[in-house]
Amino acid sequence: MLAILLDMVINVTIGDILFAVGGPPALVRLTVRYADNTEAGPLVGGSLGAGVGAIGAADVRRTVAGAAIGAGAGTRPPGPYALIDNALKAGGGVEKISRFKALTVKAQGKFGFRGEATIDGSFGGPHQVRVAFESKDKEFRGVLVVNGKRAWVKNGQEETADLPREAAQLSKNLLHALCLPDLLMTLKGKDYTLAPLDGELVDGKETWGLRVTHATYKEVSLFFDKSSGLVSKSKVKLGLKGGTEEWCELFFSEYKEINGVQHFTRLRMRKGGEAGGDFTLTQIHLLEKLDAGVFDTPH
Repeated sequence: MLAILLDMVINVTIGDILFAVGGPPALVRLTVRYADNTEAGPLVGGSLGAGVGAIGAADVRRTVAGAAIGAGAGTRPPGPYALIDNALKAGGGVEKISRFKALTVKAQGKFGFRGEATIDGSFGGPHQVRVAFESKDKEFRGVLVVNGKRAWVKNGQEETADLPREAAQLSKNLLHALCLPDLLMTLKGKDYTLAPLDGELVDGKETWGLRVTHATYKEVSLFFDKSSGLVSKSKVKLGLKGGTEEWCELFFSEYKEINGVQHFTRLRMRKGGEAGGDFTLTQIHLLEKLDAGVFDTPH
């Protein structure tokens, strides 16, 4: 998926931080479509043909929310699950995308005031991340590892340290927003709640918006390019020292085909309205899995 360092967390041994890193449509017919594409229904007079007791409320919500995508929808926003389905189709299709559960990347570019830098990242989702960062002048280097509830940081030759709780949660919130373009299938699961959101202009292009809520992470605003269907931006509010918050915006562009799947190759970050990083992903390897040892404590 991706990698970028956040120049934002405070009170960490690595300095500021080493971080990788419209309403519902009208219904004519209501069916419940499960993840395997089987259906129950239609809903007639308050009862499902397959038995209303056999389906969950979340399944009904998904079907209602996603009922009205299609060429005839005009300017009406597509439902949340229809947006995701459209993005999955544009990205290469569920069959191809579902094969890959992890990825490794190498990236180079400019990282805020630290100047040019390289990043080497491994991702098994927002809960499993390892990112190594090195500035071009070799004066700043470090490793961030997140593995479930644990998070560590290693700054140069210093001893590895546990990331403070507040900094660890901030990192996980940003990683979640960063990983969402690669987690679209996961968004359709029961752990997420989705809702329509007003679109924004992203790099001069119109988008559809989606509000993404999860019990573990801060709410994320996700934006899908109306033309391509692909994710072009995510943003999340992150806490700062002193209890204030500011938007961190991530921009995904220059998609290319990798193993039959469309993946962005440029990642830009803006925090508090100011540019925070601009990286080109020079190598992307989509994988079925990563060795668990990749996410061990860095040494």
